[in-house]
Amino acid sequence: MNYSFVYSDMAVVGSTLNRIQRAFDPYFCDTWSPWISNFTPYPDGSERELLTDEIRESLCSIRFGGTISNMKCMDDKGEPFPTRYNITSGDGRYVYSCGLDIGVICEIIYGNGTCPDYRYSVFCTCDPSKVHTTTEGN
Repeated sequence: MNYSFVYSDMAVVGSTLNRIQRAFDPYFCDTWSPWISNFTPYPDGSERELLTDEIRESLCSIRFGGTISNMKCMDDKGEPFPTRYNITSGDGRYVYSCGLDIGVICEIIYGNGTCPDYRYSVFCTCDPSKVHTTTEGN
């Protein structure tokens, strides 16, 4: 996994982090982010893991040509699934969506219940001309 750390006007990319002394705003280039779950289901049973501009920038810096190009979501049973919208659960109790424009949203549509505790991961594609890559000894 390649990690990037932003310094004032450049990014340093590499799997060896022992030479980095000051690191700000970690984000990922040309790889999947860690799974993100900032919230548990709300008291009404709904669940929202929003992909806000702040989260986007922390995972895939626009400043260095980063673009979130793909997304996958996972429920609390560990079953990943690709981007999809308005999918009704097998038991018909809730509907959920997973997409680059929203993150993950789940709403109860029938009876009492609780949405699963969803999480998501995004793939960040970076512009190589805006990322400075170092190697050992540089």
